[in-house]
Amino acid sequence: MHGESGSAARKWARIVRLGKQVRPRLLPHVGTDMTRSSRFERPVVIQVTRHGPERMVFDVNDAAAILLRDLHRQTEKRKVAMNACLQVLRGEIHPPAARRAFVAAALEAKILRSD
Repeated sequence: MHGESGSAARKWARIVRLGKQVRPRLLPHVGTDMTRSSRFERPVVIQVTRHGPERMVFDVNDAAAILLRDLHRQTEKRKVAMNACLQVLRGEIHPPAARRAFVAAALEAKILRSD
């Protein structure tokens, strides 16, 4: 986790390590339509290393794994993207908000190839 503290980082590490799909609990103030899918409407294309393959990010789980495993610099945009992914899984926000935050973090890290 490269110096990141907090229960959110530990939770993401556990989710990524176990490779399991997280089903958010329905919150009383959130409608069921917010928890149906964590998929992005359009995939985000990234390239983590200069000579590595391009990767397509299809959903919040993919984005969170990349944020944890591949973006090592602790920046505000990375933190915002991590929090947005977690909020989608909790059913608090819609996937497009997490996608926008992920795109901003990927752009800052210079790994974005196509939005």
